[in-house]
Amino acid sequence: MDASTAVAFRQRAIFPWAVSITPPPAEHADPGLLVLMAAIAGVLLVVAAQVTGRAGGVLMLDFNHRPAFGERLNALVDSHLVADNAARSPRDYLGGSRIGVSCERALQFEFTATPMDENAGFSGRTLRIFAMGHALEDLAIAWLRGAGLDLFTRKGNRPDGEQFGFSAAGGRLRGHVDGIIAGAPAALGLRVPALWECKTMNAKNWRETVSKGVVLSKPVYAAQIALYQAYMEASVPGISTAPALFTAINKDTAELHHELVPFDADLAQRMSDKAVRILSATDAGELLPRFCTASIPRPALSPRRSPFRPPSPRSTCCASPCCRRPLPSCRPRAR
Repeated sequence: MDASTAVAFRQRAIFPWAVSITPPPAEHADPGLLVLMAAIAGVLLVVAAQVTGRAGGVLMLDFNHRPAFGERLNALVDSHLVADNAARSPRDYLGGSRIGVSCERALQFEFTATPMDENAGFSGRTLRIFAMGHALEDLAIAWLRGAGLDLFTRKGNRPDGEQFGFSAAGGRLRGHVDGIIAGAPAALGLRVPALWECKTMNAKNWRETVSKGVVLSKPVYAAQIALYQAYMEASVPGISTAPALFTAINKDTAELHHELVPFDADLAQRMSDKAVRILSATDAGELLPRFCTASIPRPALSPRRSPFRPPSPRSTCCASPCCRRPLPSCRPRAR
């Protein structure tokens, strides 16, 4: 076997169909067939452009994706965001903004800072979405102030002022409000002082909120508003008697939705009871059920643990795999 025949043989090992494009004898050549063969040869040239090297005459093809410049830069940005988020100290309290989440076990895991499953943390893209939400909230503050609302977001409205919020259950239940409205143009008829909460949403969620209202479309936000109105009453008298102002920003279109949310004392009570249930179960080393769906009787806890009344019956749960992790950290936290 001569050298040219050996190379042709090895190429046919990589491209078995190469044997079918051998040119016919000139005396039997068909013009149409020649055109077809030329087209096939063009395809082979495109494939050959992917060649990255040769090994003993055999073509080596590289079909691996090579990240473009923008992808490599975005990877560095996301890597920084993930590392920065991981370096932050986890919350050592139950957040009032999360108390409306259905799954009590998930809230228990958050409170105990139980390690997440591998690769279950926030991605760089998700962290960028959070950052955009904070930036849009700052814009909304400026817009509302420009419209004549006397909106306080920090004590003294100083950039270095302390954020308004509350602390209960020995500091193990806390919440920080977006703002408090102390005054507004008379034409609005807005009662003050009023709680202000702002959320950013994609177009789909924003339209649903506009159509159904925050209470029906976003029960977690509604629970947050009710709990904040209840617990902020001690430091801002009258805030629970005035409807809260809820602002939703459409991140896709920059549309604004404003909604007045009356204080729901019953919802606030249920959320307070829920917080007590989570804290008490954690202290007792009890693993709470997943994704609550119904209620079963439970002995009332001490009224001292709740600012309102003893907890209501606890919830039982379906088999939805909301949380699958063990609870190694389900133990009383250091006070």
